[in-house]
Amino acid sequence: LLEYFDILEDTLPALVLVDLRAKRDPTLGAGGSVRHYRFEPSTHGRLDAVEAIVGFEERLFNDALQPYLRSENPALSGFATAATFRDESRRGRVVRLCGASFADVVEASRRDATDRTDFFVQFYAPWCAHSKALAGTWDALADEFRHVDAVVVAAMDATRNEVDVAGLAIRGFPTLAWFPADAARRPLLYNGTRDRAALAAFAKDHASASTLVDVGRPSPPSSQSADDGRPNPPPPHRRSSQQQKSPPHQRSSQQQK
Repeated sequence: LLEYFDILEDTLPALVLVDLRAKRDPTLGAGGSVRHYRFEPSTHGRLDAVEAIVGFEERLFNDALQPYLRSENPALSGFATAATFRDESRRGRVVRLCGASFADVVEASRRDATDRTDFFVQFYAPWCAHSKALAGTWDALADEFRHVDAVVVAAMDATRNEVDVAGLAIRGFPTLAWFPADAARRPLLYNGTRDRAALAAFAKDHASASTLVDVGRPSPPSSQSADDGRPNPPPPHRRSSQQQKSPPHQRSSQQQK
């Protein structure tokens, strides 16, 4: 129980309020799970004072408390930051997120009206066989989108990290969620087949930016001539079937006498 609430024994006694409303209604956020709120003596008063405890409960029902969200240490090696996630994505790597870096990377990007980046995030459990089976496909998907800045393929261990996003319900593993660039739009859960082609098609269908024509390879050079700005003529050896003439010896039966 202490591990679930992320409480250390040397910090006891501790008080936590558990809010089940989000579990009943996943549109409220909290990943469709329960929200829990910690009583912090430095903020809420003395733990042995009845008035402080009653006031803490009143703040919950007045929506004046922030839920406690578990997170691995974002300073650990391997977790992306706001400064590094694009470089990781451009190298064709899955962007690794923790609870704290999710806010700095995904939520901050979505709040930026000039940023048109969508995030395709896998919420997984390390012990889950389905999550393990998807790992290779998810790596391949990240590599396919390495040339597309508008789409970032990411992953988070949902057993050790929590996010609080309205409309996101994590009820099983892996949960695949598409976070549109516009923060006003709710995440979209992916429920299709988990092969690379289907996942890539889903990303292209829901991308906010219209730059996904050449997914998986760099953009081709412009068809404009660098010298005069006029279109380059087609290569002379490329001729349509209507332009091609039949060899002299291939004549129709009406032409043969």
